[in-house]
Amino acid sequence: MRRLLVLLVALAWPSGLAAQASIFGIRGPGLPGRPYSARAVSTSGSFALFDPESSLGPGSLGYVGVAAGTFTMVGDYRSVTTNAGSDKLSSTRFPQTMVTTPFLNGKFVAGLSASLYTNRDYAIVIVDTTTIFDQQVVQLDSIGSRGSLSDFRFAVAYRGLRQTTVGGGVHFISGAARQTIVRRFISDSGFASVVQRAEVAGSGIGLSIGA
Repeated sequence: MRRLLVLLVALAWPSGLAAQASIFGIRGPGLPGRPYSARAVSTSGSFALFDPESSLGPGSLGYVGVAAGTFTMVGDYRSVTTNAGSDKLSSTRFPQTMVTTPFLNGKFVAGLSASLYTNRDYAIVIVDTTTIFDQQVVQLDSIGSRGSLSDFRFAVAYRGLRQTTVGGGVHFISGAARQTIVRRFISDSGFASVVQRAEVAGSGIGLSIGA
């Protein structure tokens, strides 16, 4: 009876939800990537920690039986409507690539992967007023960023234990984002536009273990 009630609640849940955003996509390192295989993506990442083709749980590499290479492609299609008009956006990414192989009579499995750690692609337009020489001027600020951080992981799992696999991984994180800020004074063409560009790079090393 309880399972039936949960199913009815899920079916009655609203089909359309408001879009979500995060301040970490702009002020922090970026929106988290999805280092999932195609199978894990199809279940919204619900079992990615136990998926040997995803870059989350190093212990899950123990499920690999033969040498294999995989990659994931994700297509993003969006429509945006603002006061300035409407537009359709699309992008294609390859957030996960992995090569795995057993060795030492199959007791160990090694995996090398490259995945998207965080994404820092965004664009913001702000209209405001400012005072210049005792004159109110309407300004338009365009703030944009293009870049990401990548996670390169080397992991090894041991599956010689009874009904248990253990593993560990080393992560090398690196990437950069190119940021641009443009200020235009749209109410008075006598003021020149201001353009500022910067490049923010990041790198780090991490460790992961799993069983």
